[in-house]
Amino acid sequence: MEIKRPKYKEITGYHLGGVEYDIVEPKMDGIWGVFHLRKDGRWTIYSRTGKEKKSGRCIQRNKEITLLGEYMIGSHWAKKHECDGLFYAFDMIKGTPGVVGGGYSLRQRKMQLATAIDHMKLPSFMRMLDFQPVDKWKNMWDVLVLEKGYEGLVFKKLDETYMGATWARMKHKAEIDYICMGFNMGSKDGKYRDTVGSIIGGLYKSPHEIPFAVCKVGGLTDAQRDFFNENKDYFIDRVFTAKGFCFYPSGAIRHPKFKNFRIDKIKEDCTFDQIPESVREK
Repeated sequence: MEIKRPKYKEITGYHLGGVEYDIVEPKMDGIWGVFHLRKDGRWTIYSRTGKEKKSGRCIQRNKEITLLGEYMIGSHWAKKHECDGLFYAFDMIKGTPGVVGGGYSLRQRKMQLATAIDHMKLPSFMRMLDFQPVDKWKNMWDVLVLEKGYEGLVFKKLDETYMGATWARMKHKAEIDYICMGFNMGSKDGKYRDTVGSIIGGLYKSPHEIPFAVCKVGGLTDAQRDFFNENKDYFIDRVFTAKGFCFYPSGAIRHPKFKNFRIDKIKEDCTFDQIPESVREK
């Protein structure tokens, strides 16, 4: 089961004051998860690309629902924050009349989600993701992001339908998803002359155009360099995340370092929409 998510608008705290959002949610370091419960009690969790991640059976019967959330599975972050294996639901898009939430607003979907989490006999790992009024964002930023290491915050409007949603995201550090367009070998006179020196990251201007290289990403361990060197063809056109300290209008980020390859994203997601609007306008 593959359900497309709304596109995020990248923002910073300096630009939030003039933007009309209603609520703010914490951004955890999980994967985009789709939890689908069938009427016979069988449930399945899918990744963003529709890959089955986990399945089982619960006591609940005669209800069919689909929840979206952050699935915390197998990451160092999840283990550190003692939430490995939990599913934090933030939206309910089926189990209501219509397709993908129908004409229901986020306000209505949040109410339905709370009812499902509190009163349905769902698996014990299901949780509802906390959210707060948007004027609490600075406190959430200081406590969750700066102190506890959350990825950032997500901002939403309560009157929007799922299909018409315009979510926004604010991250602590610059992170961006690139297409792997190839590898640069190490300097001929350097330590890494016989192995990979960096990954070439590319972006689409639009999903229908040919992507072009914008950034050379380093920060690789010796084991990663050798592994990528031996498997170059496998990684071409796959999506990876790079982290750094600020965005540039070119699509590059400052001091980019490799974070990880992504199995839950497709290369068409790697567009300039990830660069904050204020930077793209420069």
